[in-house]
Formats: sequence, C-alpha cells, structure tokens
Amino acid sequence: MVAYLAIQVKGWDFYRVHLAYVLNYHAEYLTELTSPFWSLDVEVHFYAVAALVVALMGARGLLALPVLGLAVTALRGYLREPISTMTHLRVDEILAGATLGLVWLDRLGPVSRGLRRWLPAIPVPLLLVALFVACHPYGGPMPFLRPYLGAALVGGTLLAERRWQWVLTSRPMRYIAEISYALYVIHPVTRFGWLSSGGTLVKYLKRPLALAVTFGLAHLSTFHFEHHWMALGKRLSRRWDQHRPGRVGPSRTTVPARGPTTREAHVSEESRASCQTG
Repeated sequence: MVAYLAIQVKGWDFYRVHLAYVLNYHAEYLTELTSPFWSLDVEVHFYAVAALVVALMGARGLLALPVLGLAVTALRGYLREPISTMTHLRVDEILAGATLGLVWLDRLGPVSRGLRRWLPAIPVPLLLVALFVACHPYGGPMPFLRPYLGAALVGGTLLAERRWQWVLTSRPMRYIAEISYALYVIHPVTRFGWLSSGGTLVKYLKRPLALAVTFGLAHLSTFHFEHHWMALGKRLSRRWDQHRPGRVGPSRTTVPARGPTTREAHVSEESRASCQTG
C-alpha cells in the first residue's frame, strides 16, 4: 500500500487511513491503485476480534462466531444494506467461512453433523447459479444470502465425493490458489498508467500483456517473497507455542471431536491448496 500511495504522490492523510486499516470506512481516500484493499481492513478487523475472543474466552469462544455472523446479517437486513464495505456490515462473509471451519472440525455438535450430511447433497451447479445471483446488483434479497451460499459452495465441494475434486485439485487450479493473494494485491497495477491508457479497443488489446504482467509478478511475489515470510511466521509460532506456559496441547486445539473419515481426510488434503483462506 505504501508503494502504491507513493507512486500516486498522495498526502499524509492517505497513509494514515490506509495504514490504520480503516479505509473501508473512508471511501474518500480510495485511490486508483488501492481501491481493492478495503477488504483487507475487514480481514484485519476479523482477526483482531477473533484473537480477542480467544484471549478472553479461550478456544470455546470461537463457538460465538456463527452467532455473530448471523447477527451481522440480521443487521444488514434491518438497515437494508445488501452490500457494504464497512466491517460491521460485511464481516458476515468471513464469519460464514469461520463457521464452515467449525463444521469441518465437528465443533458445532448436531449442527455440524447435519450440515456435513446435507451440504454434499446440494448440486454444485445450483449453488454456483445462486451465488452468481447473490453477487449481482439486481439480485433482490439474494445478496443477504451471499456469505452462506459461498460457504455452502466451498463446503459442498470439500465434503462431496470426488466428482468435483478432479477440477479443484488440477495443477492449474492449485497454482492459481497458491498465487491468488498476490494476484489480488498486484492486479491494480494493470489499471494504472500505460496499461490502462487509450480507447476501449486499445485497452482490450493490451489485456493479454496486462495478464502476463500480473501473473508474472504474482509468481515472483509468492515463491520468492511471501513463502519466506510465511515460513518464518510458522517457525516463530511453533517456537512460541512450545515455550508458552500452560499451553493447550494439539489434541485439544486442532483435532476434531470426530475425526474425518478416510475419504474426507483425502479430500481435505487434496483441496487444501484450492481453498486457501489466507
């Protein structure tokens, strides 16, 4: 973000809003290069709240996340806000994903078991169509269901038989999943400067070059920058966990109450790259 703001020669107020992660509440500070980054603010706010919940209530506090997600959706409905960038009106999309994680780990008791049974029964094409409508500006009330349709689509493909796994675990899909975050961060570059100049026809003629630049930079960023820092973070986290007094053992924090079946474990391993959540 700092580099993008420097390129555009923005003032101190822009840096303050961006680096405080409150851009999603100040649309007047969106720029041509940083306009997609409001969603990072929603993520950071979610991580902060989730960490606070765990700090105050322990791991059991995570069970409050599904309720919080439903509360956010209810608030959106009450305020008639089908779409918003503000965290308190958008974070239900992340909370729906957190709920899916709790379902996968069988942390929600009968609710988990029920969802694990019926999610694979919903046809994936039907979920895709419903999600498309929920993402459309003229989708009526459907945008209020978008968090749950998205989670259902991911959950359905994770829990279903292998009929969709050959697509999701193919090498192209795995590669795109690996570099997806870098694609998100880098793609605004193609909307700035020479690559976005000219008339409509000229812009579309430049699209192949813009895609090549985006994927090339995303590849370099992922495998020669991000991987190093992610590996360092994991090493530091493991070291901290090993030396933390009174730490909760892995059997209480990471192992499901009912472990996945052999098929589910196999599907989970194959799908991990295509369903990264950051």
